[in-house]
Amino acid sequence: MKILKLILVAAMVFAAGPAIARAAYNPSNIISDRLYYNSGSMAQSDIQKFLEGYGSYLSRYYVGARSAAQIIYEACRSYGLSPKVMLVMLQKEQSLVESKNPSETALRCATGYGSCASKYLGFETQVDSAAWSLGVGYDANKSRYNYEVGKTTVTQDGVAVTPANRATANLFIYNPVAGTESHNGNYLFWTLWWNRYFGASFPTGTLIQAQGQPGVYLVDKEGRKHGFWGSSAFSLTFQPKQIVSVDPSDVLALSDGAPIKLRDGVVFRAPNGAVFISQNEEKWGVPDRETLKRLGYNTTDAVPVNQTEVDLLPKGPLFDKDNLTRPDGTFIKIAENPAVYLLDQGKKRPFWDKQILNFNYNGNYKVVEISQEEMNRYPTGPAVKFRDGALLKGPSGGIFVIADGKKCGLASREIFDGLGYKMSNVITVRQAVLDLHPGGATINNY
Repeated sequence: MKILKLILVAAMVFAAGPAIARAAYNPSNIISDRLYYNSGSMAQSDIQKFLEGYGSYLSRYYVGARSAAQIIYEACRSYGLSPKVMLVMLQKEQSLVESKNPSETALRCATGYGSCASKYLGFETQVDSAAWSLGVGYDANKSRYNYEVGKTTVTQDGVAVTPANRATANLFIYNPVAGTESHNGNYLFWTLWWNRYFGASFPTGTLIQAQGQPGVYLVDKEGRKHGFWGSSAFSLTFQPKQIVSVDPSDVLALSDGAPIKLRDGVVFRAPNGAVFISQNEEKWGVPDRETLKRLGYNTTDAVPVNQTEVDLLPKGPLFDKDNLTRPDGTFIKIAENPAVYLLDQGKKRPFWDKQILNFNYNGNYKVVEISQEEMNRYPTGPAVKFRDGALLKGPSGGIFVIADGKKCGLASREIFDGLGYKMSNVITVRQAVLDLHPGGATINNY
């Protein structure tokens, strides 16, 4: 076990305590620049489908030969603004995303640009003007406005706001109302984005860390973030190079899930010297060295774990040396064969490639040699797959991310880079290994 490595990683990336606030409206940090300026987040067809999904009048609205979706797409692409931002603005200002029969006034003043002065009226003009201002206009004329990154300004409704990024500053230049109490203004933008339409977009299994901050989190399939309250749960599975550095807004936007616990089968030592093995999200006690030895381990195999991580695991039973059952998470093999298996619910699960073993457990595992007779007692279970978050490349050259157990293609290099991935983390595998993972949806935005 790489104990020295565990200590080093703890110093590098972990917060000291478990106090992480649940996602809430913060008028100084509404949305990250990464999401706001992502002009490629939706194709024209995606915008059309989005509008159709809400039964929007805009899904069948045209100005001349151009559909509303085309007008939105082309304006945002031209000025480097996410079409998602424009869709939220259209709903925030005139309820046009969800309206099935809007008034002519609502269409002519679609984004509320220019306080709907006559020279700015018309759906096409409103969308284009708003996209220009939010995408490039405000950025090019920062000194003309009160709202700047890092500068505190009091909004029209009396809230002191210090924009953390350009996206937030621009939203307040456009509409200088926080809406904290009245739930209008930029509060409405925030709630439409995060709670109704889009949320954050990280594939399951992504490790994220806010820029300039120590905490590291794992994103689950429900979009929740799970913190690590110590180094062991991280280092026994993950590597620091797999962490994606993101805007603090992206982290704050995710609701909190339970902290990550030690995986099954970890032999660990508590600060008081007691030795346990993690099992079924509990800590099972090892009463003495003889019991530990019969399970295939030495005292030097026990990973030192801080008290916080120990306390995350409820107390389970003691192992009985006279009636031992090997715990789930044990890696086993026989002396005559290099093949390694994972014990899981009484079955032995094979690793088709050592890359799976090394990636899933960060090289932190001990293989226990058992007899052929004992090996024969375990029925064979399904092969172990790459865990979520793995970046794989097959013989054909396409790159996939494993998310929710499925291989999801990445639509372009722009998507790959936008998600914060690194080519150095891509693992080249045999087609048979890639095919262990069923196909999932292609990821075409970030």
